[in-house]
Amino acid sequence: MALPEVDPTGMSFGLEIDGFGPWAIADIVGLKTEQDVIQFKESTADGHVVVRQLPGRPRGGECIVSRRVTADGDADAWLAQVRSGDIDDARRNAVVVLYDAELRPVKRYRLRNVWPRALEVVGLVAGEARGPVERITLVYDDMEPETA
Repeated sequence: MALPEVDPTGMSFGLEIDGFGPWAIADIVGLKTEQDVIQFKESTADGHVVVRQLPGRPRGGECIVSRRVTADGDADAWLAQVRSGDIDDARRNAVVVLYDAELRPVKRYRLRNVWPRALEVVGLVAGEARGPVERITLVYDDMEPETA
């Protein structure tokens, strides 16, 4: 078996959202792209039924971004914009960038028309060393992976 081209042990990542500075994030969960499957059935000349799976329309997605609570207010203002009904202006593009151990970009995931759906604050525990964390659920219309 061949070794991978990129050693994942020293990888890090970043999140860039249009209109905001880069976010320092702890993790991203659920980043994926998928599309519907259309099942097509047809009969052959000799009467056998053949089932074919065809690619359908792409689906939007969502992911959860975790970051420590900060005083910057970017996420708060963005969520308020969505909640006020200004969704057209709230939609932004974003990029998740994977870096190798020497901080060179290795891969990018471009997210189109991103907006925050939910904000959850976890880790409000007296005496906890880690501190509170914001979990922001981001919804997006499309994700395009690309090699950096």
